[in-house]
Amino acid sequence: MMRDLRIALEPVAIKSQLSPQGKRIFWNITAGGYQLTGVGLASQAAMLFSGR
Repeated sequence: MMRDLRIALEPVAIKSQLSPQGKRIFWNITAGGYQLTGVGLASQAAMLFSGR
């Protein structure tokens, strides 16, 4: 799932069209700076889809 999310966000990130929250999520996915399982994954998905 995280791989698919990274693939989907990468073209938008390259064009610098991510929102501040999207940038943070993309950075966390690509840098591995966030636990991407359990609560970590759920919170990242919630941030992405909540529009916050």
